[in-house]
Amino acid sequence: MLQTVFLKPFLVLLVLAAVLYLSCEGDPNVTDPGDENFPDSNLSFTTHIQPIFFDYCSANGACHQTAIQAGGLDLESDLPTF
Repeated sequence: MLQTVFLKPFLVLLVLAAVLYLSCEGDPNVTDPGDENFPDSNLSFTTHIQPIFFDYCSANGACHQTAIQAGGLDLESDLPTF
């Protein structure tokens, strides 16, 4: 009885971990972070940050396109302003 009580939550966590791991597998937008060059000063949202949002969050079937808007966030046409 005690084994089945602990087995079910363990299996749920194991399946969740597998799903999370596989959801990132083969992401075509992932690049080597060593390729990015950020200045020590004068960091620009438009030049340095916005392209990251576009490449990783809204392009090529990502979660925050105009058509999908996961969490109501559209990074294709309605970029955040700071």
